[in-house]
Amino acid sequence: MAYYNQFSPVRLLEANYNLEFDTYKRVAAKIFDPSILRRQENDLGDILTSNDNPALRTYDADLLKELGFHVLQMNGSRRSKLGMLENLKKLPLI
Repeated sequence: MAYYNQFSPVRLLEANYNLEFDTYKRVAAKIFDPSILRRQENDLGDILTSNDNPALRTYDADLLKELGFHVLQMNGSRRSKLGMLENLKKLPLI
């Protein structure tokens, strides 16, 4: 039963991550040029490395720091979720 009791916290972390990602996208849209991002992706969705450093739409320090903050939030939620999923693997299904 402990296995199934872990699903609610996992779902909560997923919902939290999705909210953080939506906020990240709103800030990222103000910083990154979508045409450059599209150029760095092939038809299969793989990211292509670039030799240049593409220009940003803005270099506003506050906006860049906000983007970094959202990345840290998402990373924390992802790590927490991965830890919970690892623990789920160790629990019996009964």
